[in-house]
Amino acid sequence: MAIKKDKKTGLWNVRVSYKDENDKYRTKNKSGFKTKKEAKVYEGKLKEKVMNNYSFVDEDTTVAEYFETWCETYKMKDVSPSTLNRYRLNIRLVKQFFKKRRLKDLTRLEYQAFLDERGKTCGQDVLEKTHYAFKKCMEDALHDGTITKDPTWRAQLNYTAPASSRIKYWNQDELDKLIQYFSKIKVPADMLYYLLATTGMRIGEAYGLSWADIEDNLIHINRGYNHSYKLFTDGKTKASIRTIQIDHQTQLLLNQYKLAYRKHCPTYLFLNHFNDPIITYGGASKYLKKVCKELEVEILTPHAFRHSHCSYLIFNHIDINYIANRLGHSSVIETQKTYSHVIKELKAKEETKTIEAIERLTNRAK
Repeated sequence: MAIKKDKKTGLWNVRVSYKDENDKYRTKNKSGFKTKKEAKVYEGKLKEKVMNNYSFVDEDTTVAEYFETWCETYKMKDVSPSTLNRYRLNIRLVKQFFKKRRLKDLTRLEYQAFLDERGKTCGQDVLEKTHYAFKKCMEDALHDGTITKDPTWRAQLNYTAPASSRIKYWNQDELDKLIQYFSKIKVPADMLYYLLATTGMRIGEAYGLSWADIEDNLIHINRGYNHSYKLFTDGKTKASIRTIQIDHQTQLLLNQYKLAYRKHCPTYLFLNHFNDPIITYGGASKYLKKVCKELEVEILTPHAFRHSHCSYLIFNHIDINYIANRLGHSSVIETQKTYSHVIKELKAKEETKTIEAIERLTNRAK
């Protein structure tokens, strides 16, 4: 049992851990109490339910309560800060729209109205993520017998805004400028960004990289690192645990960096003796912004190195299945979907080259 005050909102939250019918630990959370006394009263009710092995899902359970508990149980553990914030946003949206609507009474028309309202302020990509999370939640509820019909069945995704998460990346000339700059390894951030550019790793994976994970021309990616909470994670997905190959120049720079910084970072490349980052994410972002300005290239976030790495490989006709494995994507479909516009751009160039080649052939026939 735990009662804590949210420093940002000033409201009180209650959390209780319990074992379900399969003897697995679950958590039940409730937030938004104005006073500690209100939170304690609710905590008392939860304690009584735990002692009596009472199901937390009953006929009065609301849509919002069930969705929040489902997210916190299955989706909000060991995830990146951005993923965590996305689920928090979806929980808030569900609460605002459905209010006290009971889960067992939710209809397809009501859920469609929720999607239509959501689609007024976001693009297809964001709406798909909201729908996917809620749909999975309802599928579990249906499987467990909590509901008898799936309210998300055949739901339509209607949206008015353009896609908001079109990936941003540096072109080959810009990426080359950045790699040349960071190859000097004047500060740890140089090594960090050089590594991101040449491997396509997520920045959390780079922070979680240990010296033992580097073996000649191989890097074994075994963990991530949540810079917000300063905790190691198991990786974004199962496919995130992987081994990738690096080029000879990256090997040399890693050895040089090791000689210069091993005493400051004894176990992990970018973490000190206390496993705290030797350069914070905020500090690294500011440094990148300064370098971009100096080199007169577009100012993007650190994650753009991952997109740039993948885009570079696609434009160089590297097999998409290999790229998916190198990036640690769960499937090649994820890679194709994320970089669809890059693939389309490459296809357009190939079509132009094809027509030019055919025209050269047909012109000789005149």
